[in-house]
Amino acid sequence: MATIKERIASALSSDDTKQQGRDYLQTIRENLRLSNTTFASRATLLLIAAVSFALLADAAVGEVTLFGVKVNNLAIVQKLIPIVVAYTYYSLFAIMAYRRLLNEVHDEIMRISFPEFYAQNLEFYCYPPSPFHIERIISSETTGRLSSALNTLNDPLVFAIGVGPALFEVYAFITCFRTFGGLDVVVWISLVASTSFIIQAFLLVVGINRLVPS
Repeated sequence: MATIKERIASALSSDDTKQQGRDYLQTIRENLRLSNTTFASRATLLLIAAVSFALLADAAVGEVTLFGVKVNNLAIVQKLIPIVVAYTYYSLFAIMAYRRLLNEVHDEIMRISFPEFYAQNLEFYCYPPSPFHIERIISSETTGRLSSALNTLNDPLVFAIGVGPALFEVYAFITCFRTFGGLDVVVWISLVASTSFIIQAFLLVVGINRLVPS
């Protein structure tokens, strides 16, 4: 099977398709912008869900309102929150994988359609703004201590996104089994569903690394 770069080169083999490729760049940039906003909203949801679980575990909340309906039996909410965290974790990985594909396609079209710009790394400035992308620009445009410092400071964030939710799942189910016992059906359903999402997230990482090698 042809690689992404080979398919792009084939698609842009004529002058007519090169113009279409330039128009196609606008679609890619819109998708990148949408992925930025979606990533931020999903990350916020994950954080809210994790904090909510911790509050419920400490009995700091007496009731919650879901879609305008007050829920007094918070045990079921506590049991199901790990699914929300696991699904959101999976969706964050999916968005990051999609962004990586978009980056690959965007840069390759720029390389073929605008070789002079690409040779000067000017394709970086065509991306929608995002914290991750500005770090990529600074790291690529600078050398020495600043670039090293940015990469070093980025490691805790990568760890928090990549490993933090998985560690939360371990904490959540230890808490649930201690609180509700090892025979609670809802906890087991939550465990199976959450584990499925976590495994899918890691499989996404393996798949995208094969599709778009670093």
